[in-house]
Amino acid sequence: MQKAPSVFDIMARVAEIRQIVNTPSSQVYMMTFDNCEEIAELAKPGQFVLIWPEPESILHILGRPFCIAFSHHSKGQIEIIFKVVGWGTNELAQKKPGDLLKIRGPLGNGWQINSDVTDVLLVAGGTGIAALTGLIDACRQSDNIRTVHIFIGARTADELVLPTKIAKFRHIDLYLATEDGSEGFHGLVTDALKALLYNNPLQEPQIFAAGPRPMLKAVAEIARQNGIPGQVSMESQMACGVGACMGCATAVYDQESPMGWTYGRVCKDGPVFPIGKIVWRWEKMRMKMAKKTNMELFIELVKNITGCTVKYDEASRVVTIEHSSLISEEKILKALHEKSGLMKEDYTLLPDKN
Repeated sequence: MQKAPSVFDIMARVAEIRQIVNTPSSQVYMMTFDNCEEIAELAKPGQFVLIWPEPESILHILGRPFCIAFSHHSKGQIEIIFKVVGWGTNELAQKKPGDLLKIRGPLGNGWQINSDVTDVLLVAGGTGIAALTGLIDACRQSDNIRTVHIFIGARTADELVLPTKIAKFRHIDLYLATEDGSEGFHGLVTDALKALLYNNPLQEPQIFAAGPRPMLKAVAEIARQNGIPGQVSMESQMACGVGACMGCATAVYDQESPMGWTYGRVCKDGPVFPIGKIVWRWEKMRMKMAKKTNMELFIELVKNITGCTVKYDEASRVVTIEHSSLISEEKILKALHEKSGLMKEDYTLLPDKN
């Protein structure tokens, strides 16, 4: 018997679209689709779909990725939350009930709740809440979880993305944070998270976060300092959505790699990753090269040996190698000496300008 596919291409019907944030700098919509029985049945919290705003247009060869905010098995519906940021999302915002759109999914890996967790911390920046809403219901089905602490942040009260359905869930502590102090905690949402952990130590917490990368980086540092396990949902521009093109690659730690890191595909290996897996911090090693060095050949060797981003300023003959903070300059130099024939007299190490 042939195994049923786990990813479906369907023509979904727009059932409803409504604007939930409307400010000069932020327009956010919630959209509901019918005819999504297969996707709604298989979708797990944290997974995403690809949507083609204009299925017949040659200008929309590639679909846009959107997290599945809610899935309703019995109704055959899924819902997404999106912010208008460009041409594709602007066209999506113009759709009307009854319009048909091509959707592919469910895609990617979703959230995983540890079996011993008693308190769940959900941290959302902007439309990042879309990646976390499905996790709330999953938490309610656990016998161990006592409370779900939801942190939602935005610049102003008018820009808070707060789906009304969240208020219907029980055992939830909701914390709102605005940078201008117009609603809830005055400051960054990560500062609100710090305040909770400082004032209320939790027994067996786990953090789940989705939003802008700087926020995720800050959450990762908070998790590290407090010894809390967690996961993050990474955002990236995507092309194929199935891991073939490497267009959505992000740096992840890998002990088997010579340099200690490799590239993970957000669409296939993610979008959800362990919070300690992502390379959040990069260092810059600067080398002033001797005039005799064949720079074109050397730069290619550095890229192939280290996998790092390499920049070269021809006027000063300075090579800048961006590398993970966990990989020492000594390790990089050792690899270059052994595999490229680089000698100590060929370069002078310079201090990092940053």
